[in-house]
Amino acid sequence: MPSTPRIIAAAIIVAIIAAACGGSPNDAGSAAPTAAPEPTRETAEATPEPTGDIMEVEVGPELQDCVGMMPMKCMMVDGGLFYEPIEGFEHEAGYSYRLRIERYDPWEGKEVPQDASQYNYRLIEVISKTRGP
Repeated sequence: MPSTPRIIAAAIIVAIIAAACGGSPNDAGSAAPTAAPEPTRETAEATPEPTGDIMEVEVGPELQDCVGMMPMKCMMVDGGLFYEPIEGFEHEAGYSYRLRIERYDPWEGKEVPQDASQYNYRLIEVISKTRGP
């Protein structure tokens, strides 16, 4: 006959396995499948709802040498050097892009550190991606 500590340990293991599978310990023996929850706006989108300025920009096909706090590579955005990254966007050399991005203030009224930008940028949509200049 199993000892009480073994019974407790077995019950804990069943509870952990059931929780990992999305059920409760009482559901552990149940064979009835559960339907996946319907996606909501929050779970269906990776980016938060825009709160800043929405912009459409052209991104050139090659990164250019530039100097911020140190030498680095910058995107060419609307014909000029763009020193900041765009969250959610990965530039692929040889392709020009038309993007819809959001410019927002990550500091929300706090003092901006001297080595930081006033704004951050996040990708909303890749409107087009074309090979070449």
